[in-house]
Amino acid sequence: DYVATSCRLDGARRSEAPRSGAGAPRLGSSAHFDRYAEAASHYPGPAYLAVAKDYGPNGGKVVLRSVREEPRRLKSRDGMQAPLHRRNGGPRAGGDPFALERSAHRARSDIFDWVLMVAKPGCSTRLCTLSTRGGIGTLADAWRLVGAFRRQVGRHYPGVQFIAVPELHKGGGVNHGTLHIHLLMVFPHGMWPVYSVFHRLWYRALGGTGAERGSDTPGNCDFARHRWHYTAWSAARYLSKYVTKDVELGNYGQRRYSTSHALPKVLVRYWWEGMSLDDRGLRRRALRWLQERYPGFEVRSHTFNCGGDTYHVLTAEPVVSSSRTNPLHRFTS
Repeated sequence: DYVATSCRLDGARRSEAPRSGAGAPRLGSSAHFDRYAEAASHYPGPAYLAVAKDYGPNGGKVVLRSVREEPRRLKSRDGMQAPLHRRNGGPRAGGDPFALERSAHRARSDIFDWVLMVAKPGCSTRLCTLSTRGGIGTLADAWRLVGAFRRQVGRHYPGVQFIAVPELHKGGGVNHGTLHIHLLMVFPHGMWPVYSVFHRLWYRALGGTGAERGSDTPGNCDFARHRWHYTAWSAARYLSKYVTKDVELGNYGQRRYSTSHALPKVLVRYWWEGMSLDDRGLRRRALRWLQERYPGFEVRSHTFNCGGDTYHVLTAEPVVSSSRTNPLHRFTS
């Protein structure tokens, strides 16, 4: 079902695949993989699996993940990218904590891919929080309300795309222990939201008329009104953190987010890096490759552990000249 090919990151192709155990390929060499299935079939032993994603004008990302056992193959039809909503099943009791954590981080990665591919330069991004009086009881209720709101928005703003992530309310009060929904909307170039209209659309999604006022309103659509615009990266960071906040609830096997439109195809490349190279030297090589491929972009880095594996994440992001942007750690050699 898979076509085994290898290619350079600059697009040049060659027919032969790298030999298993022949040593770690160099960044930018012909031993880079087009597809995960080919990378898994040439597993050389304990190593770092490098994943490079190209987001076009929004930059790119390299993830270096330590792998000590042969990775499983992804199920895919005709070699196409797996559907964005591939975890729509019901909840599973007694899930492995490591599996829960990995599931949350996979969902977080999917959210980054969606936002960075959809929120192109020139688009307007807006974040809002959807809530109801008394709170949303279950995830099924949350997805039902998201679907109703999507239909309302589609009638009045047909070009708007959005992604929704539910969060458990823990701040006390009458809504404690219930859900509210964080929503990121991407408006096409030249389209701007009218906040009062979205309030009425949310009231209608909740079964109201849209004309309610004051204590008669069935809920609230609270926009994060900032004097500065969210960049694609800052919006993705803000939204994706909510899929890992409630991982201790054990919601493994449930949908963690919902999108109004499918994910545009992301250019992804895989290759192996040997564990004999120290982490700092490994990150330096990834840093150099990102700087060469995305000149003028700012490179940032962070490291985390998930399910016993170590992840080094390096991103090349457009430089934003705004004092309102939250500073993040910048990787230096």
